[in-house]
Amino acid sequence: MFTRIPLQFVGAWRRLGIEAGDSPLTEDSHVIWLQSGSRYTDIRVPAPNARADSDKLVTTNAGVEAFAGGFHWQAPTLTFEHELDFTANYPDDQGDLSWEADTLVETGRAEVNGKTIAYREYWQRLSRKSPVSETWEIRGSSKLIAIALRIDDHACVISN
Repeated sequence: MFTRIPLQFVGAWRRLGIEAGDSPLTEDSHVIWLQSGSRYTDIRVPAPNARADSDKLVTTNAGVEAFAGGFHWQAPTLTFEHELDFTANYPDDQGDLSWEADTLVETGRAEVNGKTIAYREYWQRLSRKSPVSETWEIRGSSKLIAIALRIDDHACVISN
């Protein structure tokens, strides 16, 4: 079931950093999240010299990660449905959204190697506060094949 998200969260976002478990605030990847009123895309490209650490939420593998799909919004929790997942490493996930000044903060928990780790991700808006957004889907029979989003000047396509 898809729900609409409040306009304040629709936009193009760049992750500024993540605090996971006992780790201090860090950023080891270039992470861009596009959120429309009905769909999202998320792409993560490791920064040069990023290293994999199997016991941490940060950089759980050394390659590009990308996922997209629908979501369910029940304030303050946003649950992302990974209908398309480039690496198939991530289950659906959820986080609570809040603001610290102009920074969007996502707080949640993730399972990593059988351990539950608390995290906080910090997001900077790249788009206008009332962005122009367009969403396209490609389906084959009833199966979702691709999602394309455009938020202002930012665009992403994720497909199987």
